Amino acid sequence: MNPSADSPAASPARLAKAERDELRRLQIANALARCVLRTGFHRASMAQVAEEAGMSVGQIYRYFPSKEAIIGFLVEQIVAARLAWIDAAPTAQALAESLAADTPAPRPPGAPTPPPGTLDAYALAGERALLLEIQAESARNPAVAELVKAADLKLHARAVATMRSQQPALSQAQAALRVEIVASLAEGRLFREGIGPALDRQQLVPLLRRVVDLLFLPD
Repeated sequence: MNPSADSPAASPARLAKAERDELRRLQIANALARCVLRTGFHRASMAQVAEEAGMSVGQIYRYFPSKEAIIGFLVEQIVAARLAWIDAAPTAQALAESLAADTPAPRPPGAPTPPPGTLDAYALAGERALLLEIQAESARNPAVAELVKAADLKLHARAVATMRSQQPALSQAQAALRVEIVASLAEGRLFREGIGPALDRQQLVPLLRRVVDLLFLPD
């Protein structure tokens, strides 16, 4: 059996190759994201992604077997960022408020800055349009729909666990309902941000907090 890249027996050369491969995948995923934001999912061809990434199409296929696979990698990056966001919320109510307002939790003192090319859990606003594109594609593409569903389940479970750890009086069902309502608020704001009238965020956020406050009143 070959030693894994994180085992003591792994050579520096193997570790370096794994890091280079990860950077290549990030480079390709970011190239696809830029293409999708410019032209939409269907018009973003592998040839366009390769040109955007400064690579050949053959090189792209060395790292990803399909465009859906690149989307899957992007979704993993977004999920990792959102999970870090959930973990950083000091209280369940702060988590609910930041999700409802689509505003990241404040960066904790000493929190590391993510490496270049990765998504920052504390600066997620720029991914709105990309999320909408992925959601739209999931309505047409079963493979992308499965990726989105798995990501949602993972995030929902973490949010429920966080809420229950900080609000022990809530049952599993009570916490799950609250998370679902907050998620609906967050996703509604995501959609309305793109098509609705411009709103004064300074006035919007306090109103959303009042709504979230109601969720934490005793049943």
